[in-house]
Amino acid sequence: MDAIVFLKIKKSGEEDKHMWDPYAEFEKSVLSNQLSIYSTHWPGKTWEAMGFLVHSGAEQDPAGLEGLAHFVEHLVSASTGLGTDEIFAYFENFGGSVSLGRTSFADVSFYFVAPSDPKKIAPALDIFGKMLIEAQFDDLDLEKERRIIIEEFYQKFNLQFKYDLLWQEHQALYAGCWLQRSVCPIGRLDSIARIARSDLQAYYDEHYTPANISLVAIGGLSRKRIIGLISKSPLAKIKPGKRTVLPRPFRSVKRPLEKSQVFKLPDSAVNFGSYKTVARIPGSFSELSVSFLSKMLNRALIEEIRQKHGWAYDLDVSYQNFRHFYVFSVICPAFDLAAVDEIGKAVDACLASLASRADLLVRVKNHILASQRMHDPNGREVCSEALWDLSCHQRIISLREYRAQTKKVNINDIRNLLRWLAASRRRTLIVRP
Repeated sequence: MDAIVFLKIKKSGEEDKHMWDPYAEFEKSVLSNQLSIYSTHWPGKTWEAMGFLVHSGAEQDPAGLEGLAHFVEHLVSASTGLGTDEIFAYFENFGGSVSLGRTSFADVSFYFVAPSDPKKIAPALDIFGKMLIEAQFDDLDLEKERRIIIEEFYQKFNLQFKYDLLWQEHQALYAGCWLQRSVCPIGRLDSIARIARSDLQAYYDEHYTPANISLVAIGGLSRKRIIGLISKSPLAKIKPGKRTVLPRPFRSVKRPLEKSQVFKLPDSAVNFGSYKTVARIPGSFSELSVSFLSKMLNRALIEEIRQKHGWAYDLDVSYQNFRHFYVFSVICPAFDLAAVDEIGKAVDACLASLASRADLLVRVKNHILASQRMHDPNGREVCSEALWDLSCHQRIISLREYRAQTKKVNINDIRNLLRWLAASRRRTLIVRP
């Protein structure tokens, strides 16, 4: 068999021994061409879910060619010799599903779900092997795909001012960083227009290699059967390449170049405002502590802005993990214009209060620990979460390890994070009529 068992993540410890931990059951194998396979067997299941992760994304777009990784993702399915409809039909005819690509700044991911029948899995692996290892773009209609991508851009930014505001935010927050060059993995209209066939093939040949791809398999087929099927597919082909190295987390981030902006909508019929404040947090902080902070702030703001003052129906506190750093944001999509001078003060006050809200931290922590004990994902969810771990950490984190990290988060972690969310470190936008 063309595989070497490289790593096995085992269940450990007596604590919570009755808690199901599907992530601890993954076993890592590496083919001789350096393709990484993470597999787990769920006996009796009639399906197999497979996810594919290319460890390069829009962050690897060369300057001036923003959108290149996304453009390549659009083309790989066309290189199989099958039409997109034919690929979808293959999986749908037996009740399965397929994703032909999603590009983020960190990576590009694909997946399929099919019956756990080797006769159906083998053709599926052949399709994905041709997509991810053997693609050639010589005969493809690039201009048609370029037009489709431009329409995708306009669908995302259907009003020019939406794009302009996000572009201004990126210029203020990300000076000297790749995020200054593009607001999303689709790229910019000018950069999409200049991408050439040679650029696309060069990016593909460099990044779509077995060494730079991880495969996750979960379902009714045994590990031995899965690896045997993969070893007979184009995914086992020898192709030179190397793994994109995980970025080193920043220990500090710069203050925004611009701290506030008020944008007046041209449509005077609008009778509400929107609020958004964004900050960067160094990636050296644990993601769990950032997650705890977002949940604590969300609860404090709901209490203050909705329940106490009735200024808004809802708001969103969230963060994105860009591995170098986190982007932390508070968004209120619609608030009462009477609060236009007060909503920012409320956010500042709620942030300041969290340093002494050990009670709220305990409440959030208890909820997360209790929900972990009831964790009952389906196979597609386990596959998706495993891909996320591989994107951020290039390994799969067991639920027990995650639970142990959860217990360690304390109020000092929250206090250390709060200084990165001071008003002087945030960029705030108010949109109003």
